[in-house]
Amino acid sequence: MRRYMAAGLLASLSGSFVVAGVIPGAVAAGALSIVWLPVIQSVETIEDMSSPAVARLLRDKDPGRVLVACEAFDALACILALALIYTTSIHPAIVFIAYVLVASAIPLVVDVAEELFTGEIARISRGEALRFNIAIYAMIGFTGSLVAKPLGSLLATAALPAALAINLCASLAGLLLRRRSVRSLSTIAGAPYESAPSPEPDEPAHATASWGEIARAAGPGSPVVSGLLACSTTVVTGYLAQWVAHAMPHPGRALAALLVATGIGATAGPYLARPATTNFTTGARLLLTARIAALGAILAVALTTSAGSTVRFAWMLLLTACFGATVMASSVVQATARQVQYRGHGLAQMVGWSHSAAAAGTLVGAWSGLALGVQRSPVAGILLAAVVALLAMARLSPTSPPHRT
Repeated sequence: MRRYMAAGLLASLSGSFVVAGVIPGAVAAGALSIVWLPVIQSVETIEDMSSPAVARLLRDKDPGRVLVACEAFDALACILALALIYTTSIHPAIVFIAYVLVASAIPLVVDVAEELFTGEIARISRGEALRFNIAIYAMIGFTGSLVAKPLGSLLATAALPAALAINLCASLAGLLLRRRSVRSLSTIAGAPYESAPSPEPDEPAHATASWGEIARAAGPGSPVVSGLLACSTTVVTGYLAQWVAHAMPHPGRALAALLVATGIGATAGPYLARPATTNFTTGARLLLTARIAALGAILAVALTTSAGSTVRFAWMLLLTACFGATVMASSVVQATARQVQYRGHGLAQMVGWSHSAAAAGTLVGAWSGLALGVQRSPVAGILLAAVVALLAMARLSPTSPPHRT
């Protein structure tokens, strides 16, 4: 069951990340304005801010079947987009942007359903949930940043239909694999759960919490920490790559190389979370310290190297990988902390508010990065990202709402 669901996610993300890589590739090539980066991200994050409502709708539904429906919708949207490109005179770029906007809601539902699915695994075994999270996030790094996004950036100006066709094939493969997982789950649905793992002493499981309790909650799995870390990441993510790539002789190739470096870090990063989950709070604090150190090193490179130099590019490849690793490791720790700490409707509630807070943080970070001109000079953006990360660290001392039934 777990293998098929993970394989389905791998197939689905492969196509989605090819599409996602087209936009920054087109920006680096000068085919689209830099403003499209925060515009697309803003549409997605505004939708993500409705995560509490989505989690409420999904909390009593089979998350596996929800994921199957998402794959079917994405496949149909791709088919429609390809039909419009080949049967009408509408410019392919317009059709592609329209598809991206229509499909932008899919990751919202997928993210919530995927975490609720992992929450079911956590009821059986905390270690199994951690292994599933590590596998999922590592696959996201490998298929997304290491393979699919660089491919999408290379297809940005020449083969938009090819990017859509790849996504269609990937969605169909994901649909079949997820259906297989749902069938496998149905065969063991009547089997009793093993005894649930005992939460850490400072992280008791909860049923539900009031809005005020959610806002005051601390620890790695809290919505406030999710929002602050998303903001810290997005202030510089994307813009730093544009800053480096635009100064190179071949911006498109440079961007693809930077995306590969990000993918290497994002693929290795989840495995750093394994020792960090021995104690969620301590582990999260160490990972945040490493993130701030990576930002400091990037700041030093910005201040001491010349634009377009091989030295700057080499350092940025290394530091981009390091930064990506810390971001993905932190994501695994946050997700696992939520899944272990909460159960049932309480988990759906915390997942929804955490995703909503992360969306709000992403929205603020994306536009703050643009306003600070990180793509031209990253100094102010790096400093802001480090300050916000420090604020997140201050919220890591775990507190919990009273137990409710």
